[in-house]
Amino acid sequence: MKPDLRLPLGPPALLACLLAVFMAWLVLGGGALLAWAPRWYVPVHTVLEVFSVVVTVLAFSTGWHGTGRQLPVRVALLAPVALAIGLFDVGHLLLARGLPGMPDAATEAGASLFSLLSRTLGTLALFAAALVPRERVVERQARTLALLAGLVATAAGYWLALDATALLRAVRVPGQGPTPFKIGWETVLIAINVVAALLLAARARHSRLRTDRYLAVAAAAMALGGCGFALCGQHNDVLFVSGHVYKLVAYLFLYGAVHVAAVQAPYLRLMCSERSLLESENKFRSLMECAPDAILLATADGRVAMMNARAEELFGVARADAAGIALEALLPTGRAADGETECRRLHGAPFPAEVRRAATPAGQHIAIVRDVSERRGLERALLQQLTYDALTGLPNRRRVLETLDEATL
Repeated sequence: MKPDLRLPLGPPALLACLLAVFMAWLVLGGGALLAWAPRWYVPVHTVLEVFSVVVTVLAFSTGWHGTGRQLPVRVALLAPVALAIGLFDVGHLLLARGLPGMPDAATEAGASLFSLLSRTLGTLALFAAALVPRERVVERQARTLALLAGLVATAAGYWLALDATALLRAVRVPGQGPTPFKIGWETVLIAINVVAALLLAARARHSRLRTDRYLAVAAAAMALGGCGFALCGQHNDVLFVSGHVYKLVAYLFLYGAVHVAAVQAPYLRLMCSERSLLESENKFRSLMECAPDAILLATADGRVAMMNARAEELFGVARADAAGIALEALLPTGRAADGETECRRLHGAPFPAEVRRAATPAGQHIAIVRDVSERRGLERALLQQLTYDALTGLPNRRRVLETLDEATL
């Protein structure tokens, strides 16, 4: 047996490996080789954060308007979290140094805390997505509760970032870079993201959908971005900016996972259902065509909708011409409708037949008609042999005795 040399996660795994190699190169001193002017920090940071907000809002909108009466539990979890992340990034963007409304050190620490809270919420959501069963679904009402929880968490985060002075001082000291508290927080987030990425990658090996693959790459990108945020010296160096780039990559794959789970997966299930329905219809048609009896399928109002080849032969009408005609024109009605009765060809003489009718759950009618003309002929021939002499054609002794018995009664 040849070894399987295919990548377990495909292109997403290759991209994650390339991102990891680039981050390792930056951490080992490669960032010093990149020409970077601090004056470019504000426009680059603004573009990255605006894109991050747009992507998270798209992820929320896609998950919120997902198709179907039920939602995968991961969509119900990730969509509101994406909205909360976007709101945190809006706060981070508005408080970033160099932008309007950024006058002092407190707001700089608040901007750092907003960024940290958004990535913390995203990390916890990815870790929860790695733990919950992939097949589990919830009612659509659950998304409202998840949205309320996300908004409450956002409000609490805004209060911390704007009013919690002690926490702000613990997160960032102007001119000194990340504090030990922030570095420790980033380290914990990196560890959680690595565990989530490994769990999701293990799941992705046994899944045909790309949801787990995208979530695994999102968790890996979040972990790599955390390395940039934890190891940067100043907020405008290459490592810090690369952290924002990796965060945007993570959000893009998060959006991709939500899109696959909320839109593509229901669409694929619908296509599978349609294919199964088509296969069932083809099997039904094959059984009809192979049946030795005539089979007619009529609508709820008694109009012929389908018939097999035997019915065409028996009733003397092509199925294209029979479509839409009343079933009463071919089969008798009333109490004698079932059992041995007399049917009529559309443009011909009547013939003896055995009829069985049934109704489908959809209100349609199925009639199975068996021509008993040959059986009736055999019965008459057998009766002729039993009661008449084969040589003279005259009534035999049995027939004479039956006639005498009938006359004496």
